Amino acid sequence: MKKYNHLYENEILEIIELRKSKEYENAFTKINSLIQKYPDDAVLYYHAAWICDTGRTEKEAVEYYLKSIQLGLSDEDLCNLYLALGSTYRSLGLYENAKEIFLKGINEFPNFRPYHVFLAMTEYNLKNSNKAVELLLTQLIETTNNKDILEYERAIRFYIPRLNDIFE
Repeated sequence: MKKYNHLYENEILEIIELRKSKEYENAFTKINSLIQKYPDDAVLYYHAAWICDTGRTEKEAVEYYLKSIQLGLSDEDLCNLYLALGSTYRSLGLYENAKEIFLKGINEFPNFRPYHVFLAMTEYNLKNSNKAVELLLTQLIETTNNKDILEYERAIRFYIPRLNDIFE
């Protein structure tokens, strides 16, 4: 189990259970109460954003995500926060913001593959369908265990950057 600040560990665990039980307003009230007590705790803002993202409005979540980043999070939380914030931006139609966050995540946490998949969706939204398909094909070929796909790995890798090329 993840360790939280001993000053509020029991409360945060209760808030997590409320969020999981879809009691978002109750969870939000409790997290805001903790934020009032500990206004410089990045983890609390992260949980507030999570509650907003899942049970209130995604637009509301953005300010909490940004405050959490500003205050500083552990790498594990920051890695997940970038994905959540980028996804929130994408769902709000803020595609350039989403792309910027996903690229930042890729730069800081290069082995976290979900960034690439969400970046592919964002590239699609930005009308960059070739880039979106390239990202998805790269993730597929680098993560699959399917022997039939792997049999064509060399060909797939060859075509990834050449999706529009015609060969005569």
